[in-house]
Parts: sequence; C-alpha cells; structure tokens
Amino acid sequence: MVRAVVNLAYVTGQRISDVLDLGVEQLSEDFIGLVQRKTRYRMKLREIRNLAAVLQRTPTTCRSLFLKAHKDVKPSTIIFSRRGEPYTYDGFSTLWQRARVASGVSDARIHDVRAKALTDAEELGLDAQRLAGHASRATTEIYLRGLKAHVADPSPSLPKPRRRTGRSVEAKIIRVTARARS
Repeated sequence: MVRAVVNLAYVTGQRISDVLDLGVEQLSEDFIGLVQRKTRYRMKLREIRNLAAVLQRTPTTCRSLFLKAHKDVKPSTIIFSRRGEPYTYDGFSTLWQRARVASGVSDARIHDVRAKALTDAEELGLDAQRLAGHASRATTEIYLRGLKAHVADPSPSLPKPRRRTGRSVEAKIIRVTARARS
C-alpha cells in the first residue's frame, strides 16, 4: 500500500494529502483533474505512460488488501483502506512510519517524495513549478533543495592505449632485481 501511494505521489508530484484524496471520478481517458487541497490550485495531469502504469497498479494493490466482508462497499478514492474507506493523512502517516522503520531508514520523510519528483521534473526540463502548483518560483526552489544534479556529457571516446615498445613491467622488475643480486 505504501509503495502504491509513494509511486503515485512521485509520478504526479502532488502532496500526499492530494494523492490520498484522488477520487475515481477525477480520472478521464486523457488526464487526471484535481484541485489541490492546500492552495485550491486546479490542474489537469496528462495521463502519460508512467502515470497510466501506476494508476493501473494502484487500485489492484488496494483491492488485494480489501476484505471480502466488505464486498458491498464501493471505494470513492483510488487509495483506500482494507474497509474501503479513504486513508486519512494521519492514518497513512502511521503506515509510512512503520514501513520506514521496517526498512531501517531513519531520515526519510513522506514529503521527500514530492521534493524528489519536483527535482527530477526540473532536471528533465519539465515545469516543476507548474507541476507543484506553486504561484512563485521561490516556493518551488525550496522543494528543489539544491539537490539538482549537475548534468555533464561524458568524453566522446576513450583515447586508444599506447603500445609499449619495451618489455612489460614484470619483466623490468625481474631485470632490476637480477642486477641487484649480481
């Protein structure tokens, strides 16, 4: 379950609360429409290959955890609990903490997923500010946290090794030690 939420948060670049709120009715053939809870920013995320793949796996993950006793419940969100109810932020935060402790990672926060998504979007030349729904570039820069990797082109080819005209290093060592003995 945690993996499904993290994957969805990463490919959308949205806050965890917005991912948890993502309703089935917000999906269309071409995009996901959402209104961010914090800023009321309205946006449409195009359904591209990575997003489509995550969206296909997410409900399956939730349904596999869904208890048979609740067959009559129709979940309203893409991410839902074993009872078919939407996760609260606190409820999911508890799942995150358990997963973090079980993995042995001590310094990961759920908000790091959004920072990573925005940083990667920026590196790919996408509009991280628009993806985040921020009104100012300065706010987006806070998320980027200076984590942007410097992109460099590798050398086009390695130089050809020079051919040695003399003997190998081993032969030279043997020759020097033989002279020292005599």
